[in-house]
Amino acid sequence: MGTADLVPGVSGGTIALISGIYYRLIKAIRCCDLIALKFLLSGNIKQFWNRLDGGFLVILISGILVSLFSLARIVEVLLADYPLPIWSCFFGLILASALFLIHKIDHLSFFRSFLLLTGIILSASVALLPELALVGGWEIIVISGFVAIVAMILPGISGSFILVLLGMYPSLIKAISEIDLFFLSLFFGGAITGLIVFSRVLTVLLAKANDATMAVMSGFLLGSLPMVWPWKKEFGKYYDEDGNPLSFQSSPISPWEYSDYHGVASQVEFCILVMLLGFVSICALELFASKNVASS
Repeated sequence: MGTADLVPGVSGGTIALISGIYYRLIKAIRCCDLIALKFLLSGNIKQFWNRLDGGFLVILISGILVSLFSLARIVEVLLADYPLPIWSCFFGLILASALFLIHKIDHLSFFRSFLLLTGIILSASVALLPELALVGGWEIIVISGFVAIVAMILPGISGSFILVLLGMYPSLIKAISEIDLFFLSLFFGGAITGLIVFSRVLTVLLAKANDATMAVMSGFLLGSLPMVWPWKKEFGKYYDEDGNPLSFQSSPISPWEYSDYHGVASQVEFCILVMLLGFVSICALELFASKNVASS
């Protein structure tokens, strides 16, 4: 999840959904409430730990931190040196995950089909939105953190890409590099608030309208496919003060257009093979999970 959140276009929520921990994660976040705080302040550490699913959160957060400080560099190198195969793998993974989510919906009624289509349109439209330039004080920083973490939780929508659209991505990168505690405290304050508030909304939706919610999430995943399509035409690049590229927007093109535009081989056959491997790996994981459920 940590590595995915560093890649523009890929959501940590997508990885959580693919790996089967999404429901447990939302439930654990949902339990960060006044009851948990009461247990903590009263010294009842065991009940506090159990309510938060502490073991799960510690392992998950540890994995995210490990990826941020180690695997992120590897992914950065792979994306720089082998972008087409890596994005092809993401494409296969997300496509298979979306199809399995749709398959798990009990009955794809007209209303749920409409929600599925709405999710596709909303998610796909994110990549086409122009960059904004938000102007304001501390409240803009808080709102940016709130919106980014909500996007990060939702499968198919990248929190880092939302920050690019809001015009806050360079500011956040600069604040991290300069350890701007004022900026970071406001941003992460908004993020924590968004995490707690939205997890409650999502918990209610999953409990009372699970199939409808999953239809929208499936749409988000399908709509994110243009963002992870391997062959792209880049535009709207963003640079820091030293001229180093921070991020960019892109639009999908055909492999043949890619060859003409970039002047390099599109590696169609190899990329299709990698897509299939990503797709099959999700099928294998789902089959393994189904067997475990059946045997338990």
